[in-house]
Amino acid sequence: MNADAGTSLADGKSSIRDLVDLEKMSVIFEKFTQATGFVVNFLDHPGMQPLITAGRCGLCSDFCKACPAASDLCLKSNRRLLGCLGAPGQLAVEVCSHGLACCATPIIINGSHIASLTAGQVLLEKPDPERFKNHAALYGFEEKKYLEALNEVPVEQAERLGSLTAFLGELVSVMAEQ
Repeated sequence: MNADAGTSLADGKSSIRDLVDLEKMSVIFEKFTQATGFVVNFLDHPGMQPLITAGRCGLCSDFCKACPAASDLCLKSNRRLLGCLGAPGQLAVEVCSHGLACCATPIIINGSHIASLTAGQVLLEKPDPERFKNHAALYGFEEKKYLEALNEVPVEQAERLGSLTAFLGELVSVMAEQ
């Protein structure tokens, strides 16, 4: 078995790819993203390889992940967020160094953590423009475009981020158990 290829097993015979219809789930996640503005990622466990990504945050993809120094911080943040998951129904929230918040929940079937779901790439409070101007200067981002991308990021309450992530986690768990 190769855990990094999404073959962490729930019943010793099936991978997460065998337990859920990724195409149907992708459609659900895209509709969820359209309704909420949240980016959704569904990842295998423990490899953390993306199985589905719905939505896009320009601040993250066009700037932070495009810059090696900034991208390294994203990876560390993702590892912290996903590394603390283990109990059914658990939620973890991480605000990365770039100011974006994500919430994660594990997908646990028959006692095995076989996948993780994240939702977010949102702001938990109205952004301080000076902080983000300094951030743009630090990483060499074009300030005007960076601030335009910042204005596209939804501002959400942490409670709503948690409830919507929990909803998606339950939905995926029910689909996998079916």
